[in-house]
Amino acid sequence: LISLGAVFITLTAVSLILRIWVRTKIVACWGKDDWAMLVTQACYVITCGLLFKWAAIETALTPQKGLKPYVKVSKSEPSITMPTLTNRQSYDLLVISTATYLVTNLLLKLSLALFFLRFVIDRWARRSIWGITIFLLFWTSGVFLFSLFFCGLPDDILKKTMKGGKCISPRTTLILGVTWGVSNVLTDWFFALIPVMILLRSRLPRATKISAVAVMAIAVVGSCTAIPRVASYTRLDKATSYWIGTTNFLIWSIIEPGVGILAANIATLRPLLDKTMQ
Repeated sequence: LISLGAVFITLTAVSLILRIWVRTKIVACWGKDDWAMLVTQACYVITCGLLFKWAAIETALTPQKGLKPYVKVSKSEPSITMPTLTNRQSYDLLVISTATYLVTNLLLKLSLALFFLRFVIDRWARRSIWGITIFLLFWTSGVFLFSLFFCGLPDDILKKTMKGGKCISPRTTLILGVTWGVSNVLTDWFFALIPVMILLRSRLPRATKISAVAVMAIAVVGSCTAIPRVASYTRLDKATSYWIGTTNFLIWSIIEPGVGILAANIATLRPLLDKTMQ
């Protein structure tokens, strides 16, 4: 998990530097989408850092001392009925990293929306993109609050989970998580579909159309990695081990926004490629 995160931080940072170079030196067209991507990268690095810390703590724990969320502790296991300080730190990192992951994805969607608005002139199309962006803002904000307070105050989450306290049912949590993941994928392709429809109806040369459509497709290719993440989320309760299930889910939580950031940055590098070819 740590190695994977380090690789994606490096790749996204390099692609962002190239994006900054293209937008400031080659085309001299720095925009709001670039500012949004800068903040997205910062949030992504923070998310990976939190997961690195979680991995370090979990590696140091033995199976007897590790967290056992989603499982009610029986009377025959009194040694783990109360969370230790290390348990609490580990679980807090999961909760906080989930929140920063949601913020990272929301900022990435905002950057993509602003990127596509550069190509869209039609009023109906611009309103559609802004409408879906505002909807996603409120929807993600709701999921953000849910991830923090689904078991009451964040400080009580671990204790209630380990002692079988009253929280929102796992089924409701699963439905909400899957619904948000699917809407995340559909939003990306909705953003790309509108400008593609406009381009195909335009009188631009065929080669230009193909090139532009390719750029749009590259920009949203990161959404494809959201599908395995949703699948891994649905298998959390069925995992044979807490560590295996959680780690697989967190790996995709690193890959999904990482690929999204990388793809969105690569989509802006065509001027650099043209200059290199010349």
